[in-house]
Formats: sequence, C-alpha cells, structure tokens
Amino acid sequence: GCGQRHTRRSASGFPVEWEERAAVRAVMKLKHALRTGGLFLAMVVLHYATRPFLGGRVGIDFLLLAVLLAGIGLRPGAAAVLGFTAGLMADALAPGSFGVSALALTIVGFGASWVRAAFFARSPAVYGGLVFAAKLVHDGVVLLVVGGDGLTATATQLLVWTPLTALLSAVAAVVLAALFGSQLQSDDG
Repeated sequence: GCGQRHTRRSASGFPVEWEERAAVRAVMKLKHALRTGGLFLAMVVLHYATRPFLGGRVGIDFLLLAVLLAGIGLRPGAAAVLGFTAGLMADALAPGSFGVSALALTIVGFGASWVRAAFFARSPAVYGGLVFAAKLVHDGVVLLVVGGDGLTATATQLLVWTPLTALLSAVAAVVLAALFGSQLQSDDG
C-alpha cells in the first residue's frame, strides 16, 4: 500500500541493515580483542624480561598490569580465568608456593572486571588507583596463604615493600593508560 516502506531482507529474514551493523560490530570487537591480547602478551614478556634487571624488592609487576588491563574489558568469569591462567604461569616458576599466584591473580582479574562495572571512567588516574589497590590485595593474599618469614619480615613486606611496588606499578599503569588508553577502549562504547 501507499506510504509503506519496504525493507530489504536477507536470506535469514532479518533486515539487511541489521546484519551489516552486526558484522561491523563483530569486526570491531575482534580488533579490540587483538589489540588487548597483543598488549597483554607484551606485558607478560616485559614481566619476565625485566625481572633480572629490576631485581630487588621493588619493581613493576607487569603480570598484574596485564591481568588488570585485559580483565577490565572482560566479563567477571573470563577475567577470573585469565587471572588464574596468568597465575599458573607465575606459579610454574615458584613450585614451593604453587597455586598462590593463581589464587591472587584470579581475585585480581575478577575484581578488575567488577570494578569496571562500578567505575565507568577510564582515566589514567583510575587505572593507577586500581593497580595500587590490586597490588595490595595480591600481596596480601600471597602473604596470607604462604606466610612470611616472621612477624617483622611480614610487617616490613606489607608496610614498606608492597606499597612501594604498588606505587611504582601504579605509575607504570598511568603511563600505559595514557599511551595506550584509546586502544584499550572497546570500540562499542
């Protein structure tokens, strides 16, 4: 009849425009996943490549950064699996405390995904604060499960070395977020 607009339909029966938009969204999500995955792998490599050079008690925890920055873009279950997998990688190099990093990074990954839902702002400062808090939680879980070398050593670790490492890692996160923030943003919003 008059005034009716005819919509082109595909073989599946849906309007062609819907399928075209869905295909564009799928390509954008794939590009985002590849960018985030590449950044994740680069940080994992940095974690193990810089360890011998940074040495000492204070350093940047690139593995934690990798789990956080990738976990922010994932659903909680997937972020927890990512943290668990990264933790198992770290645990493979420390058989005396096998499973501790897997537990701690599972909590960190799950928390990163949950925090993303709570904080919509993705500014470098938010990333820095998140990394600082996550490093405190990570080291707290590790010390709780493994235990320390006595009360004084544990207190020194929690009150001196962990906050310094958390601060250094947070500064690195702010720099990474400033440099790569646009690539970490999902293309669909």
